[in-house]
Amino acid sequence: MNAVEYLEQTFQFKTLNAQKALRTVLRIWLGFLGETKLVDATTQDAIVFLAELKRARLADRTVKQRYQLLRAMYNVLLRGQYVEKNIFIQLVDLMPRRQSHEVRPTRMLTCDEVLKILNAPDPASHPGVRDRALLAVLFGAGLRRSEARKLNLADIRFDGEKHPYLFLRQAKAGVDQRAAIGPWVLAALSDLLSQRRGDGAGPDDPLFCFYFISNKARGRLSDRTIARIFQRHAVAAGIVGQIAPHSARATAASTLIDLGIGDRAVAEFLRHASVEMVRVYDRRAFGPRSSPARRLDYRKKAVNE
Repeated sequence: MNAVEYLEQTFQFKTLNAQKALRTVLRIWLGFLGETKLVDATTQDAIVFLAELKRARLADRTVKQRYQLLRAMYNVLLRGQYVEKNIFIQLVDLMPRRQSHEVRPTRMLTCDEVLKILNAPDPASHPGVRDRALLAVLFGAGLRRSEARKLNLADIRFDGEKHPYLFLRQAKAGVDQRAAIGPWVLAALSDLLSQRRGDGAGPDDPLFCFYFISNKARGRLSDRTIARIFQRHAVAAGIVGQIAPHSARATAASTLIDLGIGDRAVAEFLRHASVEMVRVYDRRAFGPRSSPARRLDYRKKAVNE
């Protein structure tokens, strides 16, 4: 039995969520090592790997979680006498410490506030068309800003029954995912898609890009710019206080709960595997056709309020 098979055997004693997290991190680590065997990895390999995670702009909490999982795996290999030492055990000082002190701005907005933000961009300008589509995927698909930033033109897709969804490459869990979208989100994205094709963009070009004053496209938006765009339109809509793109994700979740959507369906919408979100986790239960994203319409709820 080789080292990978030995680890897989030990994974079976973990919860389903833990198994998924362990296998994901192991796959990423093996991909980084390439031809280097798991048992031949060095402390220097571990240091370079953690540095790569930081350069990928992953959240501090994600980097720390992957470090902890790999350290636990090498403890297992050490006990099984596959390695002579745990190459991750001495790297705790490299871990980011500020995450535990940060408070993420997750203010939940009312439906009227959401509509004001969605309507704030100028639909007659290139940046305005882009911003409307960006706000739509944040509020309507619950995307993280890093996920929105990575979208290409070809990532607006349809399943076999013509239900629209967004293809997310290397999402927060480190795996490709799908995010279903409703008709109003698709409409905003279709306007941007037409605009980007007019820019000369191809399927593998960024969906959300910068624009010069001349409306000439230039490069992919950064996470920081997405945050500034969100805050600028919130201010233009007369909304003050500490809000950020993550507030759109939190607002989408709370709105769905208010509509009577169950926790498990909301967790699926958010692509969240946390046990705090669901009692029974079954990813096969929901797809673009039955996703609650198709029922997420702030306009209807605002009328009722």
